[in-house]
Amino acid sequence: MRRRRLLATMLGAGTAGCLELEQGDATTSSAFTTGTTARTEPPTDTATSTRSDATEPEPEETTSEPREYTEPAWTFEPDEELGRYPVVADGTVFTGGRGTAYAFAVDDGEQQWVVEDAKAIDSRRRGLVADDAVVYVDASDIVAHETADGSERWAFGHGAETGPAFDGSSLYVYGVDFGQKLASVDPATGATEWTVEPEQGLTATRSLALQDDVLVGADFEGTVRAFDATTGDPLWTYPKPKADTDVTDVATDGSSVFVAYSNSTRGGAGPLVALDSADGSVRWSQHEDGETLDSSPDLVVHDGTLYVSHRSLHAVNPDDGLTKWFNEDVHGIVTPGDGRLYVGSGGHDGVVLYALNPETGRVTSEVHAEYAEAWGLRPAIVDDRAYLIETTADGNRLAAYDLPE
Repeated sequence: MRRRRLLATMLGAGTAGCLELEQGDATTSSAFTTGTTARTEPPTDTATSTRSDATEPEPEETTSEPREYTEPAWTFEPDEELGRYPVVADGTVFTGGRGTAYAFAVDDGEQQWVVEDAKAIDSRRRGLVADDAVVYVDASDIVAHETADGSERWAFGHGAETGPAFDGSSLYVYGVDFGQKLASVDPATGATEWTVEPEQGLTATRSLALQDDVLVGADFEGTVRAFDATTGDPLWTYPKPKADTDVTDVATDGSSVFVAYSNSTRGGAGPLVALDSADGSVRWSQHEDGETLDSSPDLVVHDGTLYVSHRSLHAVNPDDGLTKWFNEDVHGIVTPGDGRLYVGSGGHDGVVLYALNPETGRVTSEVHAEYAEAWGLRPAIVDDRAYLIETTADGNRLAAYDLPE
């Protein structure tokens, strides 16, 4: 029986504000390395502009005036290190530290419950909410807590090597301690629905990709493997295109599986490949020179666009691999929300979070934080509010920031 302590603490609420910077449109289709650059610029008088008629603004003189910070709506600063990825569901923010799980009300930060001596609270992975339980997965444990009070619903005595996937009814995990197996798990009971043992494991990517009953992962040999999510039956495999390439991320929109590679010999980026989700055949492939993309791009598919991010952010047409736009000044994992794209900056130039127009890639607003380094760079965005973990002088904290309309 684990030791649990349920607390309720009211945290102070403050005002919040953001600097709005809406820019005009500038969009073209192009090869992957030559797309339209969407820079952070002052507002223009026209609603739309093209690259050919856009003019560069005159540089503004810098001043020594201190930057005005964005006040968070509320914060929680524990005595321990918090995980990097909060998750929000049904009016509650869930996060955790090293062995402690927390839940807070989204509106004012009131603590709903805390569970001490909890398992599977790993700062590298975001929990997920499934069937009224918040599930945490790490390399040694998988545990589900009731969202209402934090009590443990079920737990495994072994963990998973990748983050889980969830299709609304089943969890999918892979772990070495799970008998080297890929498994489908009922989130209501923790019962295993099916298991399959891939030939080389599935530990090359941070998470499994899932859409329309096609479950995808990659092994350390560089082979992409697809499975039927309803049965676990293998569907197809795709070997790495070159001997010196490693898989860095996979994503899917149901029609295609997108695979990002790095070059394991000389560093830099490898190809970005789109595979047919039905049979694994190549739909298109784009090769990079290492200047536009870093060696470990992150892939996010949302609303008909593939976002490729690390040193810069690219919006790619998933049908043909052509770039819709790219932004050289913003990089990080994309979090869609409320009609915008949100990207954590890691404290670049005092900015903790950017909001972008998804049609143009232009920065529309910024959150300037006193503690500007966002650990996870991937906030939870719900109802015009961002929840993220950021560093402080003494450790880190959970902060809620209101976003402009």
